Amino acid sequence: LKTTNAGDIWEVISYVFMLIDPSSVHFFNNNTGWVSGNYGTVAKTTDGGFNWQTFFIGTDDYLKSMSFYNEMTGWVVGSEGTILKTTNAGIEPLRVDLKFFIEGLYRAGSSQVVQDTVKVFLREGSTPFNKIDSAITVFNVNGNYSLEFFRAQQGGQYYLSIEHKKTLETWSASRLEFNNSLQTIDFTINGAVAYGANQILVGNKYCFYSGDVVSDGIIDGSDLMLVDNDAFESRSGYLQTDVTGDNFTDASDIAIVDNNSLANVIMRRP
Repeated sequence: LKTTNAGDIWEVISYVFMLIDPSSVHFFNNNTGWVSGNYGTVAKTTDGGFNWQTFFIGTDDYLKSMSFYNEMTGWVVGSEGTILKTTNAGIEPLRVDLKFFIEGLYRAGSSQVVQDTVKVFLREGSTPFNKIDSAITVFNVNGNYSLEFFRAQQGGQYYLSIEHKKTLETWSASRLEFNNSLQTIDFTINGAVAYGANQILVGNKYCFYSGDVVSDGIIDGSDLMLVDNDAFESRSGYLQTDVTGDNFTDASDIAIVDNNSLANVIMRRP
């Protein structure tokens, strides 16, 4: 039962609990909440209780009470002295093995990439393509990344978008479907793996475009001006304008940004 007027009126919203005999309930907000019950079963709702997803958490004990510190971390206690804790909201994550290279950081001779930090976003599969979850990872020199997203919904479809501070934001061409299996995406084997085939061939591998140092979704004169100024001053170190990752802003960085600017390279997304 659910009330929205302090108990004056109650509404029957679900019969799923006939299966689990609920004993405890915890809601984070008006929509997202959990209940626990018998046979080691918990259920989660994200729509105020109208629909529930059931999880079995590795025990047959009756789960008597639950409490959450935040949406990811919580505890449940049950019969026979059972105490269980989750740090991922009890949800099996969407696992993604990802591979990509970045134009300026990729070394075709060794087929390796200069290490740096990148952020990968999981986005809704339909407009407005809101960000659902994110993962931050450091480049593996071979371009391989293993990621986990805990906010994906079973059966949901999602795009990936990848952001790096010296690189044009790049989206996956296809949506991932969360079905409890490992998803694998290799951007390096075909330009069309990226939305709008928005990659450049370096040697025999496809790479994300480098040079959007302003991070405005287009590589143009504003990026070139910053790189040119830093190159003129012979600046060195970990710089936004050092698109080749060699700790110097120089002619090699100017060449990449200038070429992509002349080619009118822009971000492409659904």
